[in-house]
Amino acid sequence: MFMKRNTIDVLYATNSHYLLYTLASMLSFIEHSGLGQDKINIHLMTEGCSGDDYRFAQEVLSDFSHVFLSIYPIEEYSMSKYHIPPWQNTQVANARLFFQDILGSKIADIDSLLYLDSDTMVVGSLEELLDKKDGLYAVRDNCQPSYYRRFGLDKYFNSGVLWIDTKSWIENHYQDKIVTFIKNNRDIKLKYPDQDILNCSLKDDIKELTHSYNLSPYIAMSSDFGLRYYCRREGIDYKEVQEERIHPKIIHSCGILGIKPWTQNQVNPYNDIFRDYIKRVDCSFEVESLDSIMSFLSENPRLFSMFLNLKTFTPDCVHQATVSLLSKIKSK
Repeated sequence: MFMKRNTIDVLYATNSHYLLYTLASMLSFIEHSGLGQDKINIHLMTEGCSGDDYRFAQEVLSDFSHVFLSIYPIEEYSMSKYHIPPWQNTQVANARLFFQDILGSKIADIDSLLYLDSDTMVVGSLEELLDKKDGLYAVRDNCQPSYYRRFGLDKYFNSGVLWIDTKSWIENHYQDKIVTFIKNNRDIKLKYPDQDILNCSLKDDIKELTHSYNLSPYIAMSSDFGLRYYCRREGIDYKEVQEERIHPKIIHSCGILGIKPWTQNQVNPYNDIFRDYIKRVDCSFEVESLDSIMSFLSENPRLFSMFLNLKTFTPDCVHQATVSLLSKIKSK
């Protein structure tokens, strides 16, 4: 996505179930990013969407004369040839790895591209991103080091927000590196397929953005002790992260046991802003119910916060014990 005379390109990937939330995210980008005053090109990769879905998307964006929507059904692009495990029973998340091929000839007119997950909200100006050149930029993920060290990584980035210099991407053959890694590692176990592949194949090419560009609920909700532990573990400045979580630019409702803002809960810190935008897209929107265990946790903020801090910002041995305990509770 980028700027040629106030023109910006932004990329999303969605399926029919997430389309409503994706459109809500698009509205937040249009209204808060400070980019594309003259023209915003939105590139939407889809899976399982119908003609009615596409008409609905066009209708939602029709109030913005400077916004132009291009749709790319990934059914027209053979994802199966890579044998990548699906994420949440869909291949649409993996499509971001192959945006170069999926967007095709349009890439030639794009200098920079901002990829955003459907569960993100833009809440501040992104103008400083325009100074980021020559490479791929992302924000560090807050998963346990034991997870990414098994891939031989000393850092691990979240793939939900990516700032991509498309010229660098093409000239440095990043997509080819991704394909080569996939072909050479057929048997590797991937928990977060697209994210794992991106980190492993481009580990020396990813440059770091601050947490303000991809603020997870974990960072937003963490206790002072938990945040200090996390910063010390990752070797990053505590005061800077504190400031970034007070003044985020993009919030991302990833993780937290799948308790999204559009579900019935009292624990997701992003409930209000997401629901406000979702209702603007569809005024008949009603929150979804959760299963009994998740419902119990989601309606008890103090218990949930204790569990979240225990799971996220503790040593690996404690983390493993927490995961084991949760598994036993679920099995019963």
